[in-house]
Amino acid sequence: MFHRFENAHCSNAIPSQFPNPFYSATLPLVREAAAALQQYVWGHAELCQLLADGKMLGVLVVQNEKGELGYLTAYSGSLPRGVGEGYFVPSIFDALDPQGWFKVKEAQISALNGKIEALEKSADYGEALERVATMREEIAAEVRAGKAWLKSEKERREAVRKSGVSESEAAELLKESRHQKGEQRRKEQRLKQELNGYEQQLEEFKNRLAAWQQQRKEESQALQQWLFSQYRVRNGLGEEKDLLTLFSELGQSVPPGGAGDCAGPKLLHAAWCMGYTPIALGEFWWGKSDVNAMHVQGHFYPSCESKCRPILSYMLQGVEVQSEREAQQQELSGELRVVYEDNSLMVVDKPSGMLSVPGRQEELNVEELLQQQAGVGSFRKVAHRLDMDTSGLLVVAKSNAVLALLQRQFESRQVKKVYVALLQGEVLQDNGTITLPLCANIEERPRQMVSYEMGKDAVTNYEVLERQGERTRVRFMPQTGRTHQLRVHAAHALGLNAPICGDRLYGNAQGRLCLHAAELQFIHPISGEIIALQSGCVF
Repeated sequence: MFHRFENAHCSNAIPSQFPNPFYSATLPLVREAAAALQQYVWGHAELCQLLADGKMLGVLVVQNEKGELGYLTAYSGSLPRGVGEGYFVPSIFDALDPQGWFKVKEAQISALNGKIEALEKSADYGEALERVATMREEIAAEVRAGKAWLKSEKERREAVRKSGVSESEAAELLKESRHQKGEQRRKEQRLKQELNGYEQQLEEFKNRLAAWQQQRKEESQALQQWLFSQYRVRNGLGEEKDLLTLFSELGQSVPPGGAGDCAGPKLLHAAWCMGYTPIALGEFWWGKSDVNAMHVQGHFYPSCESKCRPILSYMLQGVEVQSEREAQQQELSGELRVVYEDNSLMVVDKPSGMLSVPGRQEELNVEELLQQQAGVGSFRKVAHRLDMDTSGLLVVAKSNAVLALLQRQFESRQVKKVYVALLQGEVLQDNGTITLPLCANIEERPRQMVSYEMGKDAVTNYEVLERQGERTRVRFMPQTGRTHQLRVHAAHALGLNAPICGDRLYGNAQGRLCLHAAELQFIHPISGEIIALQSGCVF
């Protein structure tokens, strides 16, 4: 389970801090361990087949109790028992034990599912549904026919009355009318009584189904709660906490499905249990590319937000972890530079690695830096945003009024924006338009995904500037401003199928993200002058 590196490594290969797992800067040691894991997978046909549909794999560089450097390996989710045993670290909790409570209870719930399915497909239930539907149609048809008949009879009697009738004949016509209405009413009541009997039979079936479905829901929820209570994770302080408690302390009554089964938590838990010192973590995709989430085989990705951030944040307590601000500063591609300024607004050239606005933690961002430079009482707000990893031109307002006017231009698509990007792959068509609707990937925030059901329209025009072997330089002219629009449109198989170089979310995180907001044109909200600016990119 403890795998030694084939090559000797000196102590200066060990980072002074544990690299932040949510930033995806991958150390050479991690890449070497991952390459060895990939060789292991290639050498086992059964494992290759099991991983073919795609799964996240992980490596954790560790020091053992003797101070020797090595690594542990893991996979996210589950594989059949016995596969890779002794090579991969075990699950935090073995829910797949056939004799364990989870599998026993799961079998009971499965049997309940079978009862529900059998009843839903039974001939008796189907006949009851059909009888009720048929009777309702018959009653509706009878009501319609009865109304038409009563109307025609009424018209006939009116014609008779107009032709002249005696007092006794008029009384007879009135008696006939009342009799016909009564007969029609009794006929409808008989049909409704018959329907009521059928509906009661159907209701008995539905009540039985509802009771079983409620039982299934309650037992499933109880089993899920029990399962998460069995996942007890350790941290660097020697403490333990189960996932149910950990997530409830963060305001989530139930952890997300699959929490605790990702590679990262498995690896750290195994390291703590075996007395190893964790050095660096890396997770990469293996198998078929995930079309919607755009995972690519062999590419490294940050640990997932919804499931892993709460768990890993707890497990790494007691470890000196590189902060996201430090990781961000490491990857800054330059200084914030002012390219235009007047009394109403300014335009800055933002470096890659800097946020546009304040984030979740104390991270470098354009707004706060400009606010500090301007002094107390000043107003500095960005009118639009660039991704942290994207560099280039960004408009900043100096008052609320100017901010509102600028934002109105962006919302109405009056602002012209041009980006330059270097893509990992060859784009064959010289120019074109990409129209892929986008929405947030809830399971893997902040990643976005293509969804024709839930996504919002996203349109990008592009043209090829230069082809450099396996790389392509392009100009992007976005017609909409969705989150990560250019990054997804570049990487997705139905887009350009060529991720932007350095894209740690949708491509391979090596170097900076090669995406630059190079041109910007807007109307000055005060003077009405057209402001057109350019910024050269360094990649």
